[in-house]
Amino acid sequence: MFVLALLLLLGTNAFFLQHRAQTKHVDLLRAQRAWLGRILEATQDGAWEYDARTRRFSCADRCFELLGQQVPEQAASTFRTHVLMRRLTRDQRHRLITAMRGAWNERGRFDELFPVHRRQTKCWLRIRASVSLDGRYLTGAISDVTEEIESARERALYQTFMEGVIDTLPLPISVRDEGSRLTLANRAYCDLMEMQPADAISRRPGQVVRAGMAERLEALDRLTLDTGSVHTLEDWFELGRSGRRVFLRITKSRCTDKRGRFVVVTTYENQSEVRDYARRMAELSMRVEAFIQRLIHAIPHPIYVKDADSRYLMVNEAIAEQWGMRAEDMIGQTSCELFGDRVGSMIEEEDRRILAGQTIRKEDQAFDDRTGALRYWAVSKTRCLDAEGRGIIVGANYEITDLRRAEVEAREALDKQTLTRGFLQTVFDALPFASYVKNETLAYIMTNTAFDEFYERAAGHPEVVYAEDFVSADIAARIESFDQEVMMADGGVLTREMVVLNHQGEPRDIVMHKKVVRDAEGRRVILGINQDLTQQRRAERSLRKTLSRLDALIESVPIGIVLFDDQRQLLQTNPCVLDMLGMDALELAGLGYRERLPQRFVPMVRELFEALAHTDVLTPREKMLVRADDSELPVIVSAVMVRQEGEAPVCWVLLVDQREQKHTEAELRRHRDQLRELVEERTKDLLAAKEVAERMSAAKTDFLAAMSHELKTPLHAVLGFARLGAERSGQLDVNRPGFPRQPRAS
Repeated sequence: MFVLALLLLLGTNAFFLQHRAQTKHVDLLRAQRAWLGRILEATQDGAWEYDARTRRFSCADRCFELLGQQVPEQAASTFRTHVLMRRLTRDQRHRLITAMRGAWNERGRFDELFPVHRRQTKCWLRIRASVSLDGRYLTGAISDVTEEIESARERALYQTFMEGVIDTLPLPISVRDEGSRLTLANRAYCDLMEMQPADAISRRPGQVVRAGMAERLEALDRLTLDTGSVHTLEDWFELGRSGRRVFLRITKSRCTDKRGRFVVVTTYENQSEVRDYARRMAELSMRVEAFIQRLIHAIPHPIYVKDADSRYLMVNEAIAEQWGMRAEDMIGQTSCELFGDRVGSMIEEEDRRILAGQTIRKEDQAFDDRTGALRYWAVSKTRCLDAEGRGIIVGANYEITDLRRAEVEAREALDKQTLTRGFLQTVFDALPFASYVKNETLAYIMTNTAFDEFYERAAGHPEVVYAEDFVSADIAARIESFDQEVMMADGGVLTREMVVLNHQGEPRDIVMHKKVVRDAEGRRVILGINQDLTQQRRAERSLRKTLSRLDALIESVPIGIVLFDDQRQLLQTNPCVLDMLGMDALELAGLGYRERLPQRFVPMVRELFEALAHTDVLTPREKMLVRADDSELPVIVSAVMVRQEGEAPVCWVLLVDQREQKHTEAELRRHRDQLRELVEERTKDLLAAKEVAERMSAAKTDFLAAMSHELKTPLHAVLGFARLGAERSGQLDVNRPGFPRQPRAS
């Protein structure tokens, strides 16, 4: 029994250990599958798996997103399989099931590509799967490869487009592989080789051109493939069945095809016409050279052409006559051979500088061997290129003897004119106002110092300037418009005032006086003077502004202001005075003070005016005026006498209306009397109320005394019974109803 129990115990333990191992293995597999699922989710792929033993199909939510379906809430495998397969067409489902069965039978894998429509857009899905080693699980993933498919399609379209572009190019182009076999050729190449496009493919060079030229082309193909550099070949070729000779420029370069292999791209340039053109150009060049030789012989001035060795290539009759030689004897000779070593070495040194890029323009002088007169020559030498691109020297000598004599005479006249102009400029600069002279094109040809200082220009500048060169465009337009008016008037002084800006940008009020006169050569010029009236205009504007403010002050001040002349006649009043007197300005004009004062005040006011004439100031005093309705107007009068040099004195009188103040004082007196009467009445009422209150207080005291005596007698009895009940409360039940409470607690 013990042995049987031991065996049973060992078997039970082994079963539990095996179950635990299987459970741990299943958990490990689930963890690995969850890890792999997360990896696939991170790669934007949808993972799925089919368990053959349990016939359970499971897939990630990403699978439904890739198919454009909503993720089903049901977790049943059959439902997920139905939803997943519903997006595929019948042929696609059949192909997928066939591929799955084939992979299951062969214990291998499958990879299928399916087009589906997702959100009305065609997409490409790649479904892959593999069978586990034990043949139980078929695990796979769904990937969105739409971008890869579209990219491949675009590359194919681009390849087709490029082949079409190459075929439309007018330049013959061919592509050969590593074996020099033709893989691509455009229509221009086939036309050049006189072949059909279908016959040209896969041909080698030996099947197109002759054997010798084909070997050169194949060797050049191998060199291009090995080095990767661009190589060029130029030669005559016999092409086509007719064997026509064509001069081709062949350029070969290496590139890679769509499979990544090296190919040779060749372009063919037919230069047969270019060769013919070059021959014709050579013949034309010879004719042009002969024409140039005849041309320089016809030029009256000495002209020659020398090569890089300082040998004369071309000379005309004028240069030969200048040096006293024949033109034929100078051709092919150097300067040293013609003029000796001393003069020739100097000339050849100049020639070397010219060939180095320097241009020489100088003046020489020499005595004529026949007449002995001094002759002047302007010498010009420069470098040029001949038809073959070699450097040559082209020289020309121009006799300027007459010009030099005219310059001497002109210089003497100019010196005299300069002295005269300097004197005029000195007189011009002495003028205090900005002065100037302008020609018929309205350009300034002469200005003085005041003008230059106003615009901060360099004094005595020789250049001709216009108004827009130193003032703004709008001001320049106004100045030129005024100048045109002066030109049209052609006589008399015209004056105009305008605002211009000086060199500091400040606006200045300028009065321009201009007149048309004639210069020494009889040409019309404008003589102008600018007078700066800025300070005067500013003072006038300031005075007008001050007077305007003063008039506004006088008109708006709430004090009456009256202006009298030295004869005590009324000159000006403000609206406040008219309001005080109840009159208008026409009624008050020309009246004296006697007409507006009561007769009793006339002597006193006359004395005040006489005192004002001596002291020039009248202190404020209270007076009485007569209004238009003959009512009296109380005012406060003050005055001041203003005296200005060269003018008659005037008297300013200030009047302050006292009606409101007088009315206010009367109202205050009336209110004060009323207040005194009201206080006396209120005092009598308060004394009567005091007597009534004292009588009521005495009655209340008597009532309280009587009531206190009547209440004390019953209260003493109640308190006694309450004390007795409290003493016996220890023997009674305090919770019993009706138990007497402590009266004192209330």
